[in-house]
Amino acid sequence: MTWDDLPNGGARARAERARDHDAGESYYWAPGHDLDAVTDTEYLEITRAEEYDAPTEHCARGIGG
Repeated sequence: MTWDDLPNGGARARAERARDHDAGESYYWAPGHDLDAVTDTEYLEITRAEEYDAPTEHCARGIGG
């Protein structure tokens, strides 16, 4: 489970649907979503330590790492 917070900027989360999020919002999206920065964006991802490796590996594969 991952919660995200946007202290500033804007982002679009996409899965079976898309939704834009603005600065000051916190939100949860189920695993399998993609996040696109709409503007210069900082975000905070909150994940349980034991659940951290899978999303990190997924992101690394997405950027070719």
